[in-house]
Amino acid sequence: MKKHTIRTALVVLLALAMLLALGCTRKAAAPTSEEAPEVSASQEASPAETSPAGEAPTATLDECVDYIRASMEAAYGDKCSVELRDSVIDVRLWQDQLAEAAEAAVGGDEALLTAWDSMAGIMTTVEQSMQEYAEECGFGEYTVEMRIFGDQAMKDALLVITGKGEVTFDAVRDADSAS
Repeated sequence: MKKHTIRTALVVLLALAMLLALGCTRKAAAPTSEEAPEVSASQEASPAETSPAGEAPTATLDECVDYIRASMEAAYGDKCSVELRDSVIDVRLWQDQLAEAAEAAVGGDEALLTAWDSMAGIMTTVEQSMQEYAEECGFGEYTVEMRIFGDQAMKDALLVITGKGEVTFDAVRDADSAS
């Protein structure tokens, strides 16, 4: 029975990750020519108000973070948090029984290892989409960091993805390489 509960937790997270991946791939819509106001040379954005590429931001930082938060909450409800910490958009997600699923995967459960790898791949894509969205909004200097935990206590992250999909910690794969 416990193995079924663990698999269910991982499958739920995997399914929700797929939904979020679909939702986060939506790009920020640029205003149409009818919506975009005429800008005179004296009204152009100053360098401080532009993105690193010199393009005007399409949203404020708060709007960008709020969109990421809303996307996460739509998929994960109260099992996530999104906060701005210095130059990091900190995305935290938890799923009960996920630590047990990771432990079973490390212990040799091939089905859970395959499900873990699928979930990690999808969450990497989700993090990349959020990072691209921040860049499109003009905040490329901010890094999206996604951390996935086994429960709401958020004591130890099981998976950490930073920047453009770089997995900096994977409790399952890092344990495999250590053995």
